[in-house]
Amino acid sequence: MLVKQLHAAGVKSEHAYGAAFASAVLSLGSWACSPRRRSRKDEDRAGRGGVLVGEWALMCLGIGLALVHYEKDDHTFGQ
Repeated sequence: MLVKQLHAAGVKSEHAYGAAFASAVLSLGSWACSPRRRSRKDEDRAGRGGVLVGEWALMCLGIGLALVHYEKDDHTFGQ
């Protein structure tokens, strides 16, 4: 049902794959720009932020894969 609604809204699998790539780049950028000389508490927070953004990549890849199947199956995904 979520895939059907996303497709109806105009979201394509390429959009989800692009979002996954952007999330991976953002995660790497967050890690690279994390404070190196600050306290341990700040480093932990930066690490958690990078992991959170990294989780988005997996979610977007999954949505992209579901959209690919929906687009190829002539909109009969899950029926």
